Amino acid sequence: MTNTIFSGKCPQCQLLNDDVDMRQNNYPFWECPKCELQILVEDEKALILRNRGKGEFIYNLIKFNRECVLVETDSHSYPNGKEIIDTVHLEKYLKNKVQQSEEFTCTKLINSYVNFKFDNQPEDNYIKQSEHFKIDFEDNSIQ
Repeated sequence: MTNTIFSGKCPQCQLLNDDVDMRQNNYPFWECPKCELQILVEDEKALILRNRGKGEFIYNLIKFNRECVLVETDSHSYPNGKEIIDTVHLEKYLKNKVQQSEEFTCTKLINSYVNFKFDNQPEDNYIKQSEHFKIDFEDNSIQ
């Protein structure tokens, strides 16, 4: 994987050796369901937005199926003309310029439960989110 090319996989997750398909959200952006990184594709360039998404996805099966160069954006999420040239540049940009992902959110609690319960994924993520919010969907006594 060349981290300077966007081909539908989340570039931030790929840095952590995790292939996560980005999905369309309610805006005209591609968003990672795991880390909420957002990308806007314009003129064959993939602009990494500085703010994170909210997990509000369009429910369709469309996948991104081309390759675009990753590009930085300014503080207002407009292209600044700087192409991301390598993984070091990408890591630095994500760490210093892009809003960091919140570790605990209600959306992550719900998604981790659905992933554990219905997609046969490990329970660890759900337990972590559940303990933080002190909500256990498996507890039949809650309403």
